[in-house]
Amino acid sequence: ARVHVIRGRPDLAARTLLAALEATADSLAVARELFRLYLRQGQRKRARDLIRLLQVHEAAPYLTFVAELEARLGRWTEAFALLGRARRQDPHYGPALVRWARWKTRRGAPGDAWAVLARVKSASAAYPAAQVALAARRQARGDPTGALRGLQRAVRRQPKSAVLWEALGQHLARRHQRLRAEAALERARRRLHLAHDDPTHRYNRVLLLEESGRFARAVRMARALLREDPGDAQTLNLLGYSLADRGVRLREAAALLERAVQLDPLNPYILDSLGWARYQQRRLD
Repeated sequence: ARVHVIRGRPDLAARTLLAALEATADSLAVARELFRLYLRQGQRKRARDLIRLLQVHEAAPYLTFVAELEARLGRWTEAFALLGRARRQDPHYGPALVRWARWKTRRGAPGDAWAVLARVKSASAAYPAAQVALAARRQARGDPTGALRGLQRAVRRQPKSAVLWEALGQHLARRHQRLRAEAALERARRRLHLAHDDPTHRYNRVLLLEESGRFARAVRMARALLREDPGDAQTLNLLGYSLADRGVRLREAAALLERAVQLDPLNPYILDSLGWARYQQRRLD
C-alpha cells in the first residue's frame, strides 16, 4: 500500500489495505493506515464507513481506537460515548482512561479528568498508564519535581512495570541525572526481557543519551543502528530530527528524513520532522 502511495496510486493503496483488513484478525494497524489515507484524499464519508465497520468489535482496544477516529473527525459526543463503552468493557484498560482524561482537558474540564487518573489504584492494570499521564501533565505545568516524585512513588508500588521504569528514566534524563536514568532504563529492559544488544533497547538508549546532553554519542549509536538496518524509518526519523532540531548538518538531516518519508509516507511524526528540517533550512514554501 505504501508503494502505491509513493507512486501516486491512492485508489490501489486503499484497495490493498481493505483486502488486508478482511484478511487479518488484528486489523487496528491496517485500519489506522486506511483511515489516514481516506482523510488525505478528503474521503470523509469512507472514513465514517470504516468507523461503522470497526464498531462491531466490542473489545476495549477496538472501541478506544474507534473513539480516536471519531475525535479526529470532530465528533466528540460519539468519541466520549465509545470511550465510556470501552471503560465499562474493561475498567483496567489504561489507554481508554488516559485518552478520556486528555480529551476532557481539551474540552475544558481538566480538574475532573486528572482527578480520575489520580484515583486509579496501584493494584490496577491501568495504574502505569495513569501515572505516566499524570507525570506528563505535571511536567507540562512546570512542575518537573512533582512529575519525578510521582513516578518514583509509582515504581515503588509497581516495581515490575517496565512502562513506569522507562518513564522514570526519561524524566531523570531531562534533569541530567545520567547514571540514575541509565539504571532505570536497564530495569525497564530487564522487565521486557530484552537482550542488551536488542535494537529496541539501543533505540531507547539513543533517546536517553540525547536527552542527557550526550549528543555526539547518541548520533554515533544511531548511525550504528542504521548501518545494521538502513531501512529503519524510526531511526532515520530520530537521527534526522535530532540534527534538524539543533540546526546542524541540515542537508543531511533533510536527506535522512526524506528517506524515512519514502519508507513510511503515511506517518505524521516523520512528516512533521521533515517539515521542521525544511523550516530550519528556510525552505518555507
